[in-house]
Amino acid sequence: MVNMQPEEQRPKLLLLGTFDQFIHSAIFDPVAKTLHAGHTNKSSMKPTWLTQHPTHSDIVYSNGHTEGKVFCNRIVNKSTGELEVISQVVTGGEAPTHMTVLPNGSALVIAHYRSGTTGYLPLSSSGSFSESAEVKHYLPPLLQYTLEHSRQGAPHAHQILNGPRLDGEVYVPDLGYNQVLRLKYNQNEWVPSTPFEGFLPGDGPRHSALHPNGKYLYTLCEISSTIVIHLVAKPASPLARVSIVPAKIGDGAKPIAAAINILPSTTPGGPHLLLATNRDLGLDEGDAIALYRLEDDGEVSLIRHESGVGKHLRGMAVDPDNHWICVAGRHGGGIVIFERVGTDGLDIKQVARLPDVQQVIAPMWLRI
Repeated sequence: MVNMQPEEQRPKLLLLGTFDQFIHSAIFDPVAKTLHAGHTNKSSMKPTWLTQHPTHSDIVYSNGHTEGKVFCNRIVNKSTGELEVISQVVTGGEAPTHMTVLPNGSALVIAHYRSGTTGYLPLSSSGSFSESAEVKHYLPPLLQYTLEHSRQGAPHAHQILNGPRLDGEVYVPDLGYNQVLRLKYNQNEWVPSTPFEGFLPGDGPRHSALHPNGKYLYTLCEISSTIVIHLVAKPASPLARVSIVPAKIGDGAKPIAAAINILPSTTPGGPHLLLATNRDLGLDEGDAIALYRLEDDGEVSLIRHESGVGKHLRGMAVDPDNHWICVAGRHGGGIVIFERVGTDGLDIKQVARLPDVQQVIAPMWLRI
């Protein structure tokens, strides 16, 4: 029977990457605002990131952080989230952590945290890996200066973000080298451009997000819990820095940051919403999301903090309609669904929680 519900009223499927050996699914009903568990898929150890093919909606890629592999999965059941692996590749780098498909679907680009390399893996026209597929790696040159922080000094690629021109250039936040690389794979080799620099020692770039107009880059620094803002056209030095840590933290807190997302304006010419997650605030109630108003000229201003979301907030994902937000607490709280509400869509409201799902760090809304 054909589902005659309007698209915005249909149940929404989430896949949940974990720090375990499972990829879970969850189903959210946007009308009843309920959330329940779906299928549990056995996977390679630590599937810490998931990404969907841009045109083949039944194809989802996952990593095996421990094994050093990436997997091409087919969605067997779009109601439950059951997956089957159709191909897999050893990446040749250590600890594949994050990956993104290029906008034209030609390749999967992979960030390796431990080896610090960025890998280019060609995809077939169907989205799968070919048997002869080989990952081509880029390793940034040695720094000509010293970084004193214990987690810095060696490269640690942490994310792959498609650049604003959607021409194959990717941005790669490197926590260890304290910069955001700009890379493009062209004629069988990696070609670097001037990186985004000007981070302070001990910042540790983790994840970046682009302004909806493509002119500004917002990099969330894990170690300093700071957002560093760059003009894309002038990557050498930042425009501003903003701390995401709330005024209230617990004794012995060791705040670190995890996820950043930008939701475009709900009205023409209106402000945008930037969300960033805190971890390890040392509070019994759990950690907080920082909400910012984002203007077209790139400026940000704090709106408020949403507290008590979960413990050790690690992952956050926004649905394709930019209306629903899923946040995961690895050490407690399960996954939480927020609705975008308020004037100009500049606030969020908790509407559902699945408390018992464990070790989730990478939620992803599926396009079905």
